[in-house]
Amino acid sequence: MKRMILLILFLLFFISGCDKKLKIDEVEVNDLFHLEETTYIYFYRDSCSACERVKPNIMDYLNKKEEEKIPLVGCNLDVEENKVVLRPYLDQDGQGPNEHFYVDNAKSIEELYISATPSLILVTVDREVKLSFCAAGVASIREYLSSLEKIEES
Repeated sequence: MKRMILLILFLLFFISGCDKKLKIDEVEVNDLFHLEETTYIYFYRDSCSACERVKPNIMDYLNKKEEEKIPLVGCNLDVEENKVVLRPYLDQDGQGPNEHFYVDNAKSIEELYISATPSLILVTVDREVKLSFCAAGVASIREYLSSLEKIEES
């Protein structure tokens, strides 16, 4: 009987560690221009296979010591309220792949264009809130996060 209880406890522990959802603090799109500290925003979708592939890199970043990193929060673009920014930018001066992102000069949600997931932007909070494009796509996000580690090591 003890073995059965131990086996059940082990299986429950093992299964609980296999959750597919990203364990990350979330922010809604409407709150991006109201953040109180400089923060990375990771745009993802639960339905995105590329987001699943970059998830270990995001988790590695999140597992660093607090004092060694800029906070990173997620914004799930499968959530209805957040979908408003999931659209390609088709004008001049865009950023990212095919210049279909518009982040760097966005002053409002209406001006923010995130054309694909996974994507990473930086929201800098100084006297005003300023958005900056960082990376889009698995390889680009991995490279960007890796470059942060190299900067911190030097």
